[in-house]
Amino acid sequence: MSLREALTEKGHMVTAIDVTEFGRDDPGLEIMSITDSAALADLFARKAFDAVIHCGAISGPMMAQGEPMKIVEVNIDGTALLLDLARRHGLRRFVFCSSISGLRQCGQNGDHRGHAAAADLRLRREQGRR
Repeated sequence: MSLREALTEKGHMVTAIDVTEFGRDDPGLEIMSITDSAALADLFARKAFDAVIHCGAISGPMMAQGEPMKIVEVNIDGTALLLDLARRHGLRRFVFCSSISGLRQCGQNGDHRGHAAAADLRLRREQGRR
């Protein structure tokens, strides 16, 4: 189940945005880029958000081959834009999902096991918590 479906099942009103519909028949999807400041400002003005869960990005160089600045524009500038809009609209919760924090370097054997849980356990141990 997707995060959006899970949140909706729990009674949350969820607005999803994407740059394209990717063939989905989804009336609740807003088509826009996270780098489009005017479209995002309009969206924030129309909706009464209480949180942002940001999972949108170019997930690897294969998605924008030969366009490293496109990756910077979407992943860094787009994130900064969302953070600024959340701040200006007084949102107290911003969840940022990043593959770099969820996956370690992939080895030749395709090892994709996440290391975020291990890092969390290490932090808890350092803080004296279990």
